[in-house]
Amino acid sequence: MTGDRLRRSFWRGAVAILVAAALVAIAALVRGELGETDGKILLTLLALLVAGGTAVAGLVLVERGLLGGAGWVVAATSAAGFLAVTAATWESFEDDTLSRLAGTAAVVVPVLLVLTSQVLLLRDPGLVLLVVVSALTLGLAAALMTAGIWSDDMGEEGLKAVAVLTIVGALCWLLVPVLQRLRTAPAPHLARGDGTERHLTTLDALDVIVDGETTGAALVIEHEPGGLVVTSPTGRIHLRPGEQLVLRRRTGGT
Repeated sequence: MTGDRLRRSFWRGAVAILVAAALVAIAALVRGELGETDGKILLTLLALLVAGGTAVAGLVLVERGLLGGAGWVVAATSAAGFLAVTAATWESFEDDTLSRLAGTAAVVVPVLLVLTSQVLLLRDPGLVLLVVVSALTLGLAAALMTAGIWSDDMGEEGLKAVAVLTIVGALCWLLVPVLQRLRTAPAPHLARGDGTERHLTTLDALDVIVDGETTGAALVIEHEPGGLVVTSPTGRIHLRPGEQLVLRRRTGGT
């Protein structure tokens, strides 16, 4: 299954999960209270939504050949985390070890989701340092939180350290798409409508230009960490290693 199909399947599942959660909440309101079973169902659906998104992100990493086998680790960890949270939830968190495993999953899986999504969003190699800082700070924050969960001795200083590390990691995560947008924003002299489009070459009757906007039935070529991606009106295609994009004039008068 390709990354695009995985994402579409996930979003369909996400819609179903949100609808189910809404129905549970409505049923609880009609009855006049949110029962224990209702709470367990909602927590299970939330865990499924987060773990499912993380697993999809990990599988997309695998498909794009990014970070070696890290994508498989992310997908497997998210699945294990979902099982731990679900088991602890339906055991009413009475089992101490299972509750600690669920707490660890509640910390680790969201961090993996943030980091994998950042890698997938990264297109500018100049911003790799931000990804590294996010990985270090959020990873250290998750490690401190996990240690606190298993030792029952987090302490005020530990909580402050986790908060600071989380803020720094979240800031770097937010900066990646913002700075990429700023760096790729069209220069004023390239904006459509000012009559200054740059003409690169002509291939038969096809003009190749640089323009500030993409409109109509356009063919867009983008560079992503996994290689070139061609977006056309019919969908997105990831070029495999060794493949080239060739514009060839069609024969037969068409």
